[in-house]
Amino acid sequence: MRILLYNPDNGVTRNFMPHLWMFLLQALTPAGHEVVLIDGNAQPMDEAGIARFVREQNIGLVGIGAMTRMIAKAYRMADAIRAVGVPVVMGGPHVTEEADESPWPKRRAASCRRRRSRRS
Repeated sequence: MRILLYNPDNGVTRNFMPHLWMFLLQALTPAGHEVVLIDGNAQPMDEAGIARFVREQNIGLVGIGAMTRMIAKAYRMADAIRAVGVPVVMGGPHVTEEADESPWPKRRAASCRRRRSRRS
């Protein structure tokens, strides 16, 4: 399976520190899967652009990580990707702490809260 790990641009500046979560997940992904990385600060995309990329590159799963300042764009990008039939998994500080605001079905947000409470 081809997996895209996407980090939205921060909406403020093109000066950025690489987000290490993408490299860590790429390294931990089992053999047999190809992981593609896109950092929106280095390769800006809009909703139509990422949907086109996912279709043209035959991406089977997308992971999006976002901090609070990136979350609105992250949700828009996730909606565009899901609209072309590709599942999206979201993570990062914002969706971990604010799972209830997620546009995803409530059962998924509840699942995230249960996992988080087990770690506490």
